[in-house]
Amino acid sequence: MLYIGLEQRMDSVGAKRIITILVLAVFVFGVARGINFPNIWTYTHYLFPCSEFFAKRTAFGCMVELVGIQGLYTYEAFVYYCFLVLFVFLLSLAWLMVTTIARDGFCVFPGIFVFCAGLAPVYLSNIPGYFDFLGALVLLLGISIKSFRLKFLVVFFGYLCLVFVHEAIVIIFIPLAIVDLLMTIYAADQKLQRKRVLLVLIMGFSILILALAVANSSISPEMAMYLLAGAQEKTSIPLDRGVFDVFSRDIDDNRRLFLWWWGLVTLESGWLAGIKGYIGSFLLGALIISALNFKMASHVYGSKLLAVTISLAPLSALALLFVAYDIIRWAAWATACSFCLYVILCARGGAVALRSQRVSFVLIILFALYQTTISIPLLVPREAKPVIPAAVSYLHSVLTGAEPLS
Repeated sequence: MLYIGLEQRMDSVGAKRIITILVLAVFVFGVARGINFPNIWTYTHYLFPCSEFFAKRTAFGCMVELVGIQGLYTYEAFVYYCFLVLFVFLLSLAWLMVTTIARDGFCVFPGIFVFCAGLAPVYLSNIPGYFDFLGALVLLLGISIKSFRLKFLVVFFGYLCLVFVHEAIVIIFIPLAIVDLLMTIYAADQKLQRKRVLLVLIMGFSILILALAVANSSISPEMAMYLLAGAQEKTSIPLDRGVFDVFSRDIDDNRRLFLWWWGLVTLESGWLAGIKGYIGSFLLGALIISALNFKMASHVYGSKLLAVTISLAPLSALALLFVAYDIIRWAAWATACSFCLYVILCARGGAVALRSQRVSFVLIILFALYQTTISIPLLVPREAKPVIPAAVSYLHSVLTGAEPLS
């Protein structure tokens, strides 16, 4: 009774504002811990040239090239693009937090707080420039749309295009996008359910097959060097030659490379212990949110089997662990997607299942404190300076007239 009374008092307008400020402050702190300038690996992807032959992951660079503005090839232009995409992504997540708390109150605080205090905001803000964010924006746009037809068109055409930007985007995001579409169908007119479910499944299966076909394509090392030369002509900054090795590898090559890397890691007990610790730290937050998702999905749809399927969909990024060793990157996206599902289920009435649950806030606070003490390996940026002080210094120079606005 004491817990229920506390929960009721915390659902007041004033209490919701305090909770919102708290989660946003923790979220911003996590972003500030990790935010960084884009590295050369991502900048190289941005400069991929058009070619007469098909090469995976060159679509975005080809679009930049087709615009024909030389200034877009500069690292400075790339930085503006990266931070714009990152800002929209982070702002979208913050908006979901605010609206969910405003609608459902104190009962949704645990899941939101676990995400904000976790390591996903830290790491994702550290990798601006990765094309994954484009897939995340398509997912977030789809979530915000109520109409099935418009949602379907956004998901279909969005991920169909992004297959040629980076095939991993589809593996990370489309399972959750499909679940969101199926939830929309479930809540809509019964007459069209079967046709729409079949349409969504065919769409998802077709895009996944296309993504696998693109991932399995490869070109000769000579062709890859030709692309490197074309990209290097656009900038005086030495590009990452390792990026172009990807073009000459298919899925089996990546899997063998991953197994070689894993064998090397297991020989060093310190490395293996560190990697296990990083994975455990990331997945702890994802598993906590997934447990809450299972509880809500069970309440909404009345089936534990269906609830398990729904709760596992956001973890699809972990499937990439079998072919690529960006372990922390996949774990971070699995956590972010689990949070997106958490918000979706709350909006569909699942938050009721979280009410009057004696969630241990002591454990949540300990989890948050534990996450803030973990030091994770962050990427090395091209600019050897922190983002926030650099931005403040730049704004000060512009306002004082010491530097022109550029």
